[in-house]
Amino acid sequence: MNKIREGYKVTELGEIPNEWSIMKLSEIAEINPRREVLEDKDTVSFIAMEDITNNGRVINKTDKLYEEVKKGYTPFKDNDVLLAKITPCFENGKRALVGKLSNGIGFGSTEFHVLRANKESISKFLYYVISSHRFMSKAENNMTGSAGQKRVPTEFIKDYVLAVPTIKEQEKIASILSTIDEQIDNVDALIEKNKELKKGLMQTLLTKGIGHTKFKTTEIGEIPEEWEVNNLGNIVEVISGATPKTNINEYWDNGDIYWATPSDITSNGKYISVTEKKITENGLRNCSAKLLPIGSILMSSRATIGERCINTVPMTTNQGFKSLVCKDGINNEFIYYYVDILKEKLMGLASGSTFLEVSKKVVEDIKVVIPSLEEQEKIASILSEVDKKIDDYENKKQKLEELKKGLMQQLLTGMIRVTV
Repeated sequence: MNKIREGYKVTELGEIPNEWSIMKLSEIAEINPRREVLEDKDTVSFIAMEDITNNGRVINKTDKLYEEVKKGYTPFKDNDVLLAKITPCFENGKRALVGKLSNGIGFGSTEFHVLRANKESISKFLYYVISSHRFMSKAENNMTGSAGQKRVPTEFIKDYVLAVPTIKEQEKIASILSTIDEQIDNVDALIEKNKELKKGLMQTLLTKGIGHTKFKTTEIGEIPEEWEVNNLGNIVEVISGATPKTNINEYWDNGDIYWATPSDITSNGKYISVTEKKITENGLRNCSAKLLPIGSILMSSRATIGERCINTVPMTTNQGFKSLVCKDGINNEFIYYYVDILKEKLMGLASGSTFLEVSKKVVEDIKVVIPSLEEQEKIASILSEVDKKIDDYENKKQKLEELKKGLMQQLLTGMIRVTV
Protein backbone atom coordinates (compact mmCIF):
# COMPACT_ATOMS: atom_id res chain seq x y z
CA MET A 1 0.00 0.00 0.00
CA ASN A 2 1.35 3.41 -1.00
CA LYS A 3 2.09 5.77 1.85
CA ILE A 4 0.00 8.94 1.95
CA ARG A 5 2.11 12.08 1.75
CA GLU A 6 2.28 14.19 4.87
CA GLY A 7 -0.31 16.95 4.78
CA TYR A 8 -2.49 15.09 2.27
CA LYS A 9 -5.63 12.96 2.44
CA VAL A 10 -7.13 10.31 0.16
CA THR A 11 -10.33 11.25 -1.71
CA GLU A 12 -12.31 10.07 -4.71
CA LEU A 13 -10.00 12.25 -6.83
CA GLY A 14 -6.86 10.84 -5.25
CA GLU A 15 -4.56 12.56 -2.79
CA ILE A 16 -5.30 16.22 -2.12
CA PRO A 17 -4.03 18.66 0.55
CA ASN A 18 -5.77 18.37 3.93
CA GLU A 19 -7.09 21.95 3.66
CA TRP A 20 -8.77 21.31 0.32
CA SER A 21 -12.32 20.04 -0.22
CA ILE A 22 -14.01 17.87 -2.84
CA MET A 23 -16.97 19.81 -4.23
CA LYS A 24 -19.17 20.14 -7.29
CA LEU A 25 -18.83 23.19 -9.52
CA SER A 26 -22.39 24.15 -8.59
CA GLU A 27 -21.24 24.43 -4.96
CA ILE A 28 -18.55 27.00 -5.73
CA ALA A 29 -20.26 28.88 -8.56
CA GLU A 30 -23.69 29.82 -9.82
CA ILE A 31 -24.16 28.16 -13.19
CA ASN A 32 -26.16 30.13 -15.77
CA PRO A 33 -27.59 32.66 -13.26
CA ARG A 34 -31.09 34.00 -13.72
CA ARG A 35 -31.27 37.24 -15.71
CA GLU A 36 -31.88 40.45 -13.82
CA VAL A 37 -34.26 43.19 -14.95
CA LEU A 38 -32.55 46.50 -15.76
CA GLU A 39 -33.81 49.93 -16.70
CA ASP A 40 -34.38 50.09 -20.46
CA LYS A 41 -32.17 53.16 -20.73
CA ASP A 42 -29.07 51.31 -19.46
CA THR A 43 -26.15 50.71 -21.82
CA VAL A 44 -24.64 47.24 -21.69
CA SER A 45 -21.74 45.48 -23.39
CA PHE A 46 -22.28 42.91 -26.11
CA ILE A 47 -19.77 40.11 -26.72
CA ALA A 48 -20.28 37.81 -29.69
CA MET A 49 -18.68 34.37 -29.96
CA GLU A 50 -16.19 35.70 -32.53
CA ASP A 51 -15.16 38.45 -30.09
CA ILE A 52 -13.37 35.80 -28.00
CA THR A 53 -10.12 34.28 -29.19
CA ASN A 54 -9.22 30.61 -28.97
CA ASN A 55 -6.82 31.41 -26.13
CA GLY A 56 -9.45 33.05 -23.95
CA ARG A 57 -9.10 36.74 -24.75
CA VAL A 58 -11.94 39.19 -25.32
CA ILE A 59 -10.83 41.20 -28.34
CA ASN A 60 -13.98 43.26 -28.85
CA LYS A 61 -16.92 44.57 -26.86
CA THR A 62 -19.76 46.59 -28.38
CA ASP A 63 -21.92 49.02 -26.42
CA LYS A 64 -25.63 48.41 -26.97
CA LEU A 65 -28.85 49.60 -25.38
CA TYR A 66 -30.35 47.12 -22.94
CA GLU A 67 -33.60 47.31 -24.89
CA GLU A 68 -31.85 45.89 -27.98
CA VAL A 69 -30.41 42.80 -26.30
CA LYS A 70 -32.58 42.01 -23.28
CA LYS A 71 -34.34 39.23 -25.19
CA GLY A 72 -32.68 36.41 -27.04
CA TYR A 73 -29.19 36.78 -25.57
CA THR A 74 -27.28 35.41 -22.58
CA PRO A 75 -26.74 37.93 -19.76
CA PHE A 76 -23.62 38.12 -17.59
CA LYS A 77 -21.80 40.47 -15.21
CA ASP A 78 -18.28 41.72 -14.56
CA ASN A 79 -16.03 38.85 -13.37
CA ASP A 80 -18.29 36.14 -14.78
CA VAL A 81 -16.69 33.31 -16.73
CA LEU A 82 -18.05 32.46 -20.19
CA LEU A 83 -17.73 29.01 -21.75
CA ALA A 84 -18.82 28.14 -25.28
CA LYS A 85 -21.15 25.16 -25.12
CA ILE A 86 -21.41 24.19 -28.81
CA THR A 87 -19.08 22.50 -31.29
CA PRO A 88 -16.68 23.56 -32.69
CA CYS A 89 -16.43 26.67 -30.48
CA PHE A 90 -16.05 24.56 -27.35
CA GLU A 91 -13.26 22.39 -28.77
CA ASN A 92 -11.51 25.55 -29.99
CA GLY A 93 -11.29 26.77 -26.42
CA LYS A 94 -13.74 29.67 -26.63
CA ARG A 95 -13.94 30.83 -23.03
CA ALA A 96 -13.20 34.06 -21.18
CA LEU A 97 -13.20 35.89 -17.88
CA VAL A 98 -15.12 39.10 -18.66
CA GLY A 99 -14.66 42.51 -17.08
CA LYS A 100 -14.96 46.26 -17.67
CA LEU A 101 -18.48 45.82 -19.03
CA SER A 102 -20.68 48.88 -19.54
CA ASN A 103 -22.54 49.38 -16.26
CA GLY A 104 -21.03 46.03 -15.21
CA ILE A 105 -23.47 44.16 -17.47
CA GLY A 106 -23.00 42.23 -20.69
CA PHE A 107 -24.97 40.09 -23.13
CA GLY A 108 -23.79 37.54 -25.64
CA SER A 109 -24.55 34.40 -27.60
CA THR A 110 -27.06 31.91 -26.26
CA GLU A 111 -24.30 29.35 -26.88
CA PHE A 112 -22.42 30.60 -23.80
CA HIS A 113 -22.57 28.96 -20.39
CA VAL A 114 -22.03 31.48 -17.57
CA LEU A 115 -20.23 30.67 -14.31
CA ARG A 116 -20.37 33.17 -11.44
CA ALA A 117 -18.08 32.70 -8.44
CA ASN A 118 -19.62 32.54 -4.94
CA LYS A 119 -17.97 32.80 -1.52
CA GLU A 120 -16.22 29.45 -2.09
CA SER A 121 -14.27 30.59 -5.15
CA ILE A 122 -12.73 33.41 -7.13
CA SER A 123 -13.43 34.07 -10.81
CA LYS A 124 -9.89 33.51 -12.08
CA PHE A 125 -9.73 30.14 -10.37
CA LEU A 126 -13.00 29.15 -12.08
CA TYR A 127 -11.58 30.29 -15.41
CA TYR A 128 -8.54 28.04 -15.03
CA VAL A 129 -10.67 25.11 -13.84
CA ILE A 130 -12.73 25.17 -17.06
CA SER A 131 -9.54 25.71 -19.08
CA SER A 132 -7.89 22.59 -17.68
CA HIS A 133 -7.33 19.49 -19.79
CA ARG A 134 -9.29 17.40 -17.28
CA PHE A 135 -12.40 19.57 -17.49
CA MET A 136 -12.23 19.98 -21.28
CA SER A 137 -11.81 16.26 -21.96
CA LYS A 138 -14.59 15.24 -19.56
CA ALA A 139 -16.91 17.91 -20.97
CA GLU A 140 -16.22 16.76 -24.53
CA ASN A 141 -17.02 13.16 -23.55
CA ASN A 142 -20.33 14.29 -22.04
CA MET A 143 -21.56 16.46 -24.92
CA THR A 144 -25.03 15.69 -26.22
CA GLY A 145 -26.78 16.24 -29.55
CA SER A 146 -26.09 15.39 -33.18
CA ALA A 147 -22.56 15.25 -34.58
CA GLY A 148 -22.58 18.79 -35.99
CA GLN A 149 -24.44 20.41 -33.11
CA LYS A 150 -23.13 18.84 -29.91
CA ARG A 151 -23.33 20.88 -26.72
CA VAL A 152 -21.93 20.72 -23.20
CA PRO A 153 -24.98 20.15 -20.95
CA THR A 154 -25.64 22.44 -17.99
CA GLU A 155 -26.02 19.41 -15.72
CA PHE A 156 -22.52 18.20 -16.53
CA ILE A 157 -21.06 21.55 -15.43
CA LYS A 158 -23.13 21.61 -12.27
CA ASP A 159 -22.13 18.04 -11.33
CA TYR A 160 -18.45 18.34 -12.27
CA VAL A 161 -16.41 17.30 -9.22
CA LEU A 162 -13.13 18.99 -8.42
CA ALA A 163 -10.63 19.62 -5.64
CA VAL A 164 -11.17 23.08 -4.19
CA PRO A 165 -8.32 24.94 -2.45
CA THR A 166 -8.78 27.67 0.14
CA ILE A 167 -9.55 31.12 -1.27
CA LYS A 168 -6.00 32.29 -0.50
CA GLU A 169 -4.52 29.37 -2.38
CA GLN A 170 -6.95 29.89 -5.28
CA GLU A 171 -5.68 33.47 -5.52
CA LYS A 172 -2.06 32.32 -5.59
CA ILE A 173 -2.73 29.63 -8.19
CA ALA A 174 -4.59 32.12 -10.38
CA SER A 175 -1.77 34.65 -9.98
CA ILE A 176 0.88 32.17 -11.14
CA LEU A 177 -1.15 31.06 -14.17
CA SER A 178 -2.08 34.66 -15.01
CA THR A 179 1.61 35.58 -15.10
CA ILE A 180 2.23 32.86 -17.69
CA ASP A 181 -0.81 34.01 -19.66
CA GLU A 182 0.59 37.54 -19.73
CA GLN A 183 3.87 36.19 -21.09
CA ILE A 184 1.97 34.25 -23.76
CA ASP A 185 0.04 37.42 -24.68
CA ASN A 186 3.28 39.38 -24.97
CA VAL A 187 4.79 36.76 -27.28
CA ASP A 188 1.54 36.70 -29.29
CA ALA A 189 1.81 40.46 -29.78
CA LEU A 190 5.39 40.06 -31.05
CA ILE A 191 4.26 37.35 -33.46
CA GLU A 192 1.54 39.60 -34.86
CA LYS A 193 3.91 42.58 -35.05
CA ASN A 194 6.42 40.56 -37.09
CA LYS A 195 3.69 39.14 -39.33
CA GLU A 196 2.58 42.69 -40.13
CA LEU A 197 6.22 43.66 -40.75
CA LYS A 198 6.63 40.71 -43.11
CA LYS A 199 3.43 41.60 -44.95
CA GLY A 200 4.66 45.15 -45.55
CA LEU A 201 8.15 44.02 -46.53
CA MET A 202 6.78 41.50 -49.02
CA GLN A 203 4.61 44.11 -50.67
CA THR A 204 7.58 46.47 -51.02
CA LEU A 205 10.41 44.06 -51.79
CA LEU A 206 8.53 41.90 -54.29
CA THR A 207 7.30 44.89 -56.31
CA LYS A 208 9.89 47.68 -55.76
CA GLY A 209 13.00 45.70 -54.85
CA ILE A 210 15.99 47.05 -52.92
CA GLY A 211 17.36 50.56 -53.53
CA HIS A 212 15.93 51.16 -57.00
CA THR A 213 15.30 54.75 -58.14
CA LYS A 214 14.20 54.19 -61.73
CA PHE A 215 11.01 52.33 -62.62
CA LYS A 216 9.12 51.32 -65.75
CA THR A 217 5.49 50.59 -66.49
CA THR A 218 4.70 46.99 -67.47
CA GLU A 219 1.65 44.80 -67.98
CA ILE A 220 1.77 43.86 -64.30
CA GLY A 221 2.40 47.34 -62.98
CA GLU A 222 5.38 49.55 -62.20
CA ILE A 223 8.60 47.64 -61.53
CA PRO A 224 12.31 48.53 -61.26
CA GLU A 225 13.90 49.35 -64.62
CA GLU A 226 16.40 46.48 -64.29
CA TRP A 227 13.72 43.84 -63.67
CA GLU A 228 12.08 41.74 -66.36
CA VAL A 229 8.59 40.29 -66.77
CA ASN A 230 8.19 36.69 -67.88
CA ASN A 231 5.80 33.76 -67.70
CA LEU A 232 6.28 31.62 -64.60
CA GLY A 233 6.60 28.56 -66.85
CA ASN A 234 9.73 30.02 -68.46
CA ILE A 235 11.65 30.28 -65.17
CA VAL A 236 10.37 27.14 -63.37
CA GLU A 237 9.24 23.69 -64.43
CA VAL A 238 5.62 23.16 -63.38
CA ILE A 239 5.00 19.56 -62.30
CA SER A 240 1.60 18.00 -61.58
CA GLY A 241 1.09 15.23 -59.02
CA ALA A 242 -0.84 11.97 -59.11
CA THR A 243 -2.15 9.16 -56.89
CA PRO A 244 -1.22 5.51 -57.39
CA LYS A 245 -4.22 3.15 -57.40
CA THR A 246 -5.27 2.82 -53.78
CA ASN A 247 -6.53 -0.76 -54.18
CA ILE A 248 -3.10 -2.10 -55.12
CA ASN A 249 -1.24 -2.78 -51.88
CA GLU A 250 2.20 -3.05 -53.48
CA TYR A 251 1.96 0.64 -54.40
CA TRP A 252 1.59 1.62 -50.75
CA ASP A 253 2.67 -1.06 -48.27
CA ASN A 254 6.09 -0.35 -46.73
CA GLY A 255 6.58 2.59 -49.08
CA ASP A 256 9.56 4.87 -48.48
CA ILE A 257 8.80 7.73 -50.90
CA TYR A 258 7.15 10.72 -49.25
CA TRP A 259 3.83 11.54 -50.94
CA ALA A 260 2.32 14.92 -50.03
CA THR A 261 -1.35 15.89 -49.95
CA PRO A 262 -2.68 19.45 -49.38
CA SER A 263 -3.25 18.67 -45.69
CA ASP A 264 0.49 18.02 -45.31
CA ILE A 265 1.18 21.49 -46.68
CA THR A 266 -1.29 23.37 -44.48
CA SER A 267 0.02 21.63 -41.34
CA ASN A 268 3.66 22.55 -42.02
CA GLY A 269 5.59 25.78 -41.99
CA LYS A 270 7.96 26.97 -44.69
CA TYR A 271 9.68 23.60 -45.08
CA ILE A 272 8.36 20.06 -45.35
CA SER A 273 10.41 16.96 -44.56
CA VAL A 274 7.78 14.31 -43.78
CA THR A 275 4.30 13.41 -45.04
CA GLU A 276 1.47 11.43 -43.55
CA LYS A 277 1.62 8.83 -46.33
CA LYS A 278 4.34 7.18 -48.40
CA ILE A 279 4.29 5.24 -51.67
CA THR A 280 6.60 2.56 -53.08
CA GLU A 281 8.93 2.76 -56.10
CA ASN A 282 6.41 0.55 -57.91
CA GLY A 283 3.62 2.97 -57.03
CA LEU A 284 5.63 5.91 -58.38
CA ARG A 285 6.40 4.08 -61.63
CA ASN A 286 2.74 3.22 -62.16
CA CYS A 287 1.28 6.73 -61.90
CA SER A 288 2.09 10.05 -63.55
CA ALA A 289 3.60 11.63 -60.43
CA LYS A 290 7.28 12.62 -60.52
CA LEU A 291 9.87 12.61 -57.77
CA LEU A 292 10.55 16.25 -56.92
CA PRO A 293 14.13 17.27 -56.14
CA ILE A 294 15.04 18.91 -52.83
CA GLY A 295 14.22 22.61 -52.89
CA SER A 296 11.09 22.37 -55.02
CA ILE A 297 8.11 24.57 -54.14
CA LEU A 298 5.11 22.29 -53.51
CA MET A 299 2.13 24.53 -54.33
CA SER A 300 -1.49 23.47 -53.81
CA SER A 301 -3.59 24.00 -56.92
CA ARG A 302 -7.10 23.10 -55.78
CA ALA A 303 -9.41 24.16 -52.92
CA THR A 304 -6.80 26.09 -50.85
CA ILE A 305 -4.94 27.40 -53.88
CA GLY A 306 -1.47 28.85 -53.38
CA GLU A 307 -0.48 27.19 -50.10
CA ARG A 308 3.13 26.08 -50.42
CA CYS A 309 6.17 24.50 -48.79
CA ILE A 310 9.75 23.82 -49.81
CA ASN A 311 10.73 20.14 -49.58
CA THR A 312 13.94 19.28 -47.75
CA VAL A 313 13.90 15.65 -48.94
CA PRO A 314 12.94 14.15 -52.33
CA MET A 315 9.16 13.97 -52.44
CA THR A 316 6.17 13.46 -54.71
CA THR A 317 2.59 14.73 -54.45
CA ASN A 318 -0.99 13.90 -55.26
CA GLN A 319 -2.92 15.65 -58.02
CA GLY A 320 -3.79 18.63 -55.80
CA PHE A 321 -0.46 20.30 -56.63
CA LYS A 322 1.34 22.21 -59.30
CA SER A 323 4.88 22.06 -57.93
CA LEU A 324 7.57 24.46 -59.09
CA VAL A 325 11.16 23.38 -59.82
CA CYS A 326 13.37 26.42 -60.37
CA LYS A 327 15.56 26.69 -63.46
CA ASP A 328 19.07 28.19 -63.54
CA GLY A 329 19.29 31.77 -62.32
CA ILE A 330 16.15 31.50 -60.17
CA ASN A 331 16.24 31.36 -56.37
CA ASN A 332 13.67 28.94 -54.96
CA GLU A 333 13.11 30.93 -51.76
CA PHE A 334 12.40 34.06 -53.80
CA ILE A 335 9.75 32.12 -55.76
CA TYR A 336 8.38 30.70 -52.50
CA TYR A 337 7.68 34.24 -51.28
CA TYR A 338 6.54 35.50 -54.68
CA VAL A 339 3.80 32.85 -54.81
CA ASP A 340 2.17 34.71 -51.91
CA ILE A 341 1.37 37.70 -54.12
CA LEU A 342 0.17 35.38 -56.90
CA LYS A 343 -2.49 33.69 -54.73
CA GLU A 344 -5.27 36.14 -55.50
CA LYS A 345 -4.56 36.01 -59.25
CA LEU A 346 -4.43 32.22 -59.24
CA MET A 347 -7.74 31.97 -57.39
CA GLY A 348 -9.30 34.37 -59.94
CA LEU A 349 -8.12 32.12 -62.77
CA ALA A 350 -9.34 28.89 -61.14
CA SER A 351 -12.23 26.89 -62.56
CA GLY A 352 -14.24 23.78 -61.72
CA SER A 353 -17.72 22.75 -60.59
CA THR A 354 -16.88 20.37 -57.71
CA PHE A 355 -13.97 22.47 -56.45
CA LEU A 356 -11.89 25.30 -57.85
CA GLU A 357 -8.58 24.31 -59.41
CA VAL A 358 -5.86 25.98 -61.47
CA SER A 359 -4.49 24.09 -64.46
CA LYS A 360 -0.84 23.58 -65.30
CA LYS A 361 -1.17 25.97 -68.26
CA VAL A 362 -2.67 28.71 -66.08
CA VAL A 363 0.27 28.41 -63.67
CA GLU A 364 2.80 28.39 -66.51
CA ASP A 365 1.26 31.45 -68.20
CA ILE A 366 0.94 33.69 -65.15
CA LYS A 367 3.20 36.74 -65.31
CA VAL A 368 5.98 37.25 -62.75
CA VAL A 369 8.87 39.68 -62.22
CA ILE A 370 12.48 38.57 -62.40
CA PRO A 371 15.15 40.55 -60.53
CA SER A 372 18.80 39.57 -60.85
CA LEU A 373 19.74 36.38 -59.00
CA GLU A 374 21.73 38.47 -56.51
CA GLU A 375 18.69 40.61 -55.70
CA GLN A 376 16.42 37.56 -55.52
CA GLU A 377 18.75 36.11 -52.90
CA LYS A 378 18.84 39.38 -50.92
CA ILE A 379 15.04 39.69 -50.91
CA ALA A 380 14.64 36.05 -49.87
CA SER A 381 17.23 36.52 -47.11
CA ILE A 382 15.45 39.56 -45.62
CA LEU A 383 12.08 37.79 -45.60
CA SER A 384 13.66 34.60 -44.24
CA GLU A 385 15.07 36.54 -41.29
CA VAL A 386 11.59 37.79 -40.40
CA ASP A 387 10.23 34.25 -40.79
CA LYS A 388 12.94 33.01 -38.43
CA LYS A 389 11.91 35.59 -35.83
CA ILE A 390 8.28 34.53 -36.15
CA ASP A 391 9.27 30.85 -35.80
CA ASP A 392 11.38 31.64 -32.73
CA TYR A 393 8.50 33.49 -31.08
CA GLU A 394 6.06 30.70 -31.98
CA ASN A 395 8.42 28.14 -30.44
CA LYS A 396 8.66 30.28 -27.32
CA LYS A 397 4.87 30.50 -27.17
CA GLN A 398 4.58 26.72 -27.52
CA LYS A 399 7.01 26.19 -24.63
CA LEU A 400 5.07 28.64 -22.45
CA GLU A 401 1.81 26.86 -23.28
CA GLU A 402 3.38 23.50 -22.38
CA LEU A 403 4.66 24.99 -19.12
CA LYS A 404 1.20 26.35 -18.36
CA LYS A 405 -0.46 23.01 -19.13
CA GLY A 406 1.91 21.17 -16.80
CA LEU A 407 1.52 23.73 -14.02
CA MET A 408 -2.27 23.68 -14.31
CA GLN A 409 -2.27 19.93 -13.87
CA GLN A 410 -0.07 20.16 -10.78
CA LEU A 411 -1.53 23.29 -9.19
CA LEU A 412 -5.22 22.44 -9.68
CA THR A 413 -4.78 19.00 -8.14
CA GLY A 414 -2.52 20.06 -5.27
CA MET A 415 0.34 17.90 -6.55
CA ILE A 416 2.51 20.93 -5.90
CA ARG A 417 1.64 23.57 -3.34
CA VAL A 418 2.04 27.32 -3.47
CA THR A 419 3.18 29.47 -0.60
CA VAL A 420 0.33 31.58 0.79
